[in-house]
Amino acid sequence: MKTIKSLLFSFLFLIATAFVSQAQTNIPFTNSGFEEWSNGSGYSIMVGPIPLLPVYGDFTYPSNWNYPSFPIDYPITYSGMSLNINTDLPLLKVAQETNGVPEGNKALKLESFKLSDIISSGVYSLFESYLDDELANMVIPTFLTTGEINVEQLATLMTTFAENTGDLSQMLASLSELDMNDYITGGIPLNGQVIGSLTGQYKYTSATSGDNGGVLIFGTKYNTTTHRREVVGGGFAMSLSDVSTYTPFEVSYSSLGEMVSGQPLVNPDSLVIVLCSSASADNRQQGSALYVDNLQLWTSDGSSVQTLAEDKVLCYPNPANGQCQLQFQQKPLSIKLYSIDGKLLQQTTPLTENITLELPYKGIFILQCETDQGTFSKKIVNQ
Repeated sequence: MKTIKSLLFSFLFLIATAFVSQAQTNIPFTNSGFEEWSNGSGYSIMVGPIPLLPVYGDFTYPSNWNYPSFPIDYPITYSGMSLNINTDLPLLKVAQETNGVPEGNKALKLESFKLSDIISSGVYSLFESYLDDELANMVIPTFLTTGEINVEQLATLMTTFAENTGDLSQMLASLSELDMNDYITGGIPLNGQVIGSLTGQYKYTSATSGDNGGVLIFGTKYNTTTHRREVVGGGFAMSLSDVSTYTPFEVSYSSLGEMVSGQPLVNPDSLVIVLCSSASADNRQQGSALYVDNLQLWTSDGSSVQTLAEDKVLCYPNPANGQCQLQFQQKPLSIKLYSIDGKLLQQTTPLTENITLELPYKGIFILQCETDQGTFSKKIVNQ
């Protein structure tokens, strides 16, 4: 009986992968594996042609990824001289990771920090008195994006992300009310392709415990009527918690019109990816680190939901009508069913490889499965 079941699974798997191989489409974008790095110049206070005090040193960052810079214009007194710090301070703490990377030779490490971590100690002590306590003690997540962040709006974006980490539809609805040209410009051009998902591998280390990293994607489109660039969809994985080995993750893209009543279904013309070292709303920790590698974008008709999931689980029928059958190659450690806006609906520890999944209402769901090989997701439609 077990042999027959194994043959049946293999047969169904071959059929599924035959269709997947025909439909799967990768959307390439520059430096998705963080193999290429650029140099940024440090800044020193000058007296004539002589550098007197280094404010921050030279640094490196992954090429074609953007970070916010904070304008500093502070007067200080040094050795009886009145001097001025006037620079755009790069708000990032990143490093190349070369040990045990899953793909290529390098991975990206993003770390959360305080201003005292990125400004030289001598200069920081001189202008620390000009900082209010909130700014001096603030833990700042490192943000890297495929679009360019307007630093004057960074606090608004951080608040929007943090306040809606459990509710994707609310986050996207909040973002859709903004003209994104004022917040993040640019992004990955889609050239008519319909985005399905973003995949990659990560590990995470909280400075103490309970912090978590985040990955957010959102699609935008220029509205010729309102003359605004509007958010029309997206997805997130905002709870990338502590794990010591590189683990697969997936962010499925959903249109705002699928989640919010009254919103139209609009395909984006560009996509912004946001990587964040601390996505926790109230537990950001100095020194927490997110490691990321091997990012890949996939179209909706060949999304990597299938690439990650089809060789681990068969889900049929999909679209479903009230329930669907899940058949795993090996018994999963746990399965979770989320609504499209990120709310946990069901959670169970399966006892066998075959499961009947009851779907509570009509709509789109995300099935998250934890296995010995990592965690993967699959989109399920209930008609």
